[in-house]
Amino acid sequence: MLKISFLCVCVLILNIVLVVASVEFVDASIKNKQQTFIFVRHGQTDWQGQKDPSLNSVGQQEIKSLAQLLTKTSFNHCFTSDLKRAVETVTILMNGGVVVPVKDHRLRERSYGVLEGVSAEEFKKATDQELATVETREAFIKRITAFLSDLSQSEYAGNVLIVTHGGWIRNVLALCYNIPLDCADTTIVNNGAFFKAHFSNNELVVDELSGIVLAIKP
Repeated sequence: MLKISFLCVCVLILNIVLVVASVEFVDASIKNKQQTFIFVRHGQTDWQGQKDPSLNSVGQQEIKSLAQLLTKTSFNHCFTSDLKRAVETVTILMNGGVVVPVKDHRLRERSYGVLEGVSAEEFKKATDQELATVETREAFIKRITAFLSDLSQSEYAGNVLIVTHGGWIRNVLALCYNIPLDCADTTIVNNGAFFKAHFSNNELVVDELSGIVLAIKP
C-alpha cells in the first residue's frame, strides 16, 4: 500500500513539473514571437472617403496582381476596414483562406461628412456648417493610434494583414517618419500599395514600402 502511494505521489509530481515546463515554454514562445504587419491600400473604386462603393474592374485587377506579388506570404491573422472596397480587397488577397478577417471601423478612411466626393476647388468654398461635418485631423489620428496601440499589445504571431485606405496609410507613415501631419496628404499611396512593419518598444517601424512615395519634409 505504501509502495503504491509513493508511486502515485511521484507520478503527480512529474505531471506538475511537465505542466510548469509547458507553461514556461508557451510564455517563452509568446515573448519571442515574430510579427510582420502588412498594411495594404484597397484597389481602385469610382469613389473615395467613407462612401461605400465596390472595387471597379481596374481595382479588382490591381489586387489580383498584388496577390501574385504576395503569393509566398501566408497570413496568420487579418484585419480590415469595414467598408466594402476593403473587404473585397481582403477576399481577393485571402483567396479562400481559412483566416477570418476581423472588421474594425477604426481602419476606415477619414470622413468628410457632407463634403464627401467634392473637388478641391469646391472644398475650398465650403461653408463653416459644411466643414463642421468633416472628421478633424485630431479625431482621425486618435482612432489610428488607438488601433496601433491595440495592435502593439497583441499576441499575434506571424504575418498579420491589415487592409485600409490611402489617407489612413499616409497619416500612419507621417507618424512613423516624423513628417508634419499637414504634409501627410502629399505622400503618394497607389491603389494596391503596401508597407511592411514591426513593433519595437511599442513603436511601429517600417521595413519595406511598395507603391508608396513619401512626402518630402519641409
